[in-house]
Amino acid sequence: DAAFDLRQIVFQWACSTLASNKRAAAHVVGTEPNSASGDQSAYEDHIDRVCRLWALHAPVIRVEAGPLADLDAFYQWFEAFVKAGIKPSTQLLSTVVASSIEEAAAQAAMALDVGCRGMLLTPPFYFRGVSDDAIYSWFGQLFDRLKGEARDMFVYHLPSVTGMPLSIELIGRLKTAFPGIVVGVKDSSATWSNTEALLKHHSDLMILVGDERDLAKSVRMGGSGSICGVSNVAPEILVGAAKHGIEDARIRPVVEAIIAHPILPGIKALIAHQRKDPAWVRMRPPMVDLDAATTAKLVAAFDRAMATAAA
Repeated sequence: DAAFDLRQIVFQWACSTLASNKRAAAHVVGTEPNSASGDQSAYEDHIDRVCRLWALHAPVIRVEAGPLADLDAFYQWFEAFVKAGIKPSTQLLSTVVASSIEEAAAQAAMALDVGCRGMLLTPPFYFRGVSDDAIYSWFGQLFDRLKGEARDMFVYHLPSVTGMPLSIELIGRLKTAFPGIVVGVKDSSATWSNTEALLKHHSDLMILVGDERDLAKSVRMGGSGSICGVSNVAPEILVGAAKHGIEDARIRPVVEAIIAHPILPGIKALIAHQRKDPAWVRMRPPMVDLDAATTAKLVAAFDRAMATAAA
């Protein structure tokens, strides 16, 4: 298995309600595994094995092609999910990541054709400093291109990556203009004041947080859960927060151990450590693997956080 290049894959046993009923969710960040050995049959066997693992443990999966893979790779994952027994209509959330309306529409149309339960929708991310009116127009033209098929979209507020913040006012305009299409927000700002404002002003939307440290208090205010990184490596510490708004003392030190390093390579290094499978550390360019010394520091800090806070 170490021969497989599992670049950019992060699967999550995330804790998210995503609706009025409480349920566990899961989330895939990245692209498909690629065969470093060039053995296509072994590559396909690996895809099948990983997808069957997700089918057993992850009631809802978020899959993202993102900026690092093409639509063919994206569709290959969808086919593998279905072959593994995953039902797209109840178990798959897709993610649209594109700057051009045409590319975003192609990603969204593929997810809709497959029958995904819904999708996260990032704003265009190349140009900076554009107005709310411009972002609103982009979303509106995207929905028009989907010709009445658009539905169940979570707009994705990830300003540290996209450089394109989604204001409280803009989200209000979008939900009013596109009911049944814009149904929620994934807030990955890691800024509690923003999450709090979303919960106060848009309680009719499903609000998902990305910062696990805010999960319990957001749920107590009516939040719908989280799609997050810690759920890859310590899902058990999130359950009380996601289901009942109960704090777990391990969450903060675990998050702070992870964010002290590049997050996606760090999460994958922890998965590799836990599964004793070094293939999980591999990243797709321009991202890079954590080096051995950094990985050792991260693993030690993570283990201390889990053990100390639980004691």
